[in-house]
Amino acid sequence: MIEVEQLYQTILAWLDQQPQVKLTSGEAYPGIERDVPVVRGAAAETDFGKIEFNVTTDDAHPHFEWLAEISVDRGGADYTRYLIQPDFKLVRVQRKEITQLNDSELSDLLKLCRSTLV
Repeated sequence: MIEVEQLYQTILAWLDQQPQVKLTSGEAYPGIERDVPVVRGAAAETDFGKIEFNVTTDDAHPHFEWLAEISVDRGGADYTRYLIQPDFKLVRVQRKEITQLNDSELSDLLKLCRSTLV
């Protein structure tokens, strides 16, 4: 869990340094205030494809069920979405099904993120 919390802090710091940060207002999310930027994010190209990092803002009301979203797009149908939950658990979301990561998956994702967030 400490590794996931550190990853979250690293994502926040990385986003602060990005020249092209996308802000998304609440209108894109059902049940969230419409006129307030509630998600900020940026993407990076890697050897494995595109990886996008999004974090929720403190202005989102009600608050999201996740702190950060990591989307890995390897091209075509090979697309995986991960969420860092408020308790700093990292889960995979596919077809609206939430699955805990095993140790190997967690290790691989942490390595990918660390290599991208430098």
